[in-house]
Amino acid sequence: MTKPVTKSDIRDQYANQISAMVDTAQAMVNIITGTGDPQQPVVQMTSKVGDWDGDVLDVTNFNIPFDRSEVDTDLKDSVSDKTSPGTVADLSVTTAQGDWLGMCQRSFHLRHASRTRQYLAAASRLRGLSHDGGPLNRGVLGRVASFLRRGRKGASA
Repeated sequence: MTKPVTKSDIRDQYANQISAMVDTAQAMVNIITGTGDPQQPVVQMTSKVGDWDGDVLDVTNFNIPFDRSEVDTDLKDSVSDKTSPGTVADLSVTTAQGDWLGMCQRSFHLRHASRTRQYLAAASRLRGLSHDGGPLNRGVLGRVASFLRRGRKGASA
């Protein structure tokens, strides 16, 4: 077996979303500080990619800026070839990018959803947050409790 080599990279969709967020933040700073044109529309953290021009009513191409196919391919490539495996970095890089793009997509969809759908999404999210096995109790609190249990046993966390 050959030495594992990282097969992942920073993908355009991920970098484009970060860049769009930076541009949005700068445009808003310019408007707030009086150096920007308040009449100029601020693109809300979404890159213009491929066949999609930013029209939220273009449902055929609405998801293009959030496409995770390259990230998915990186992950598959890093774990599928037993003779030339990827590294742990591949798992971290691909999951971080995929999770970020998914978060951006859900946020963008919700920003352009009806008021009713926004309320339903909020209720669902809050239900998950309040659950005993949810991300707050099991994730945030559970992670720290796990570190403490390991520390008290003398194991490294």
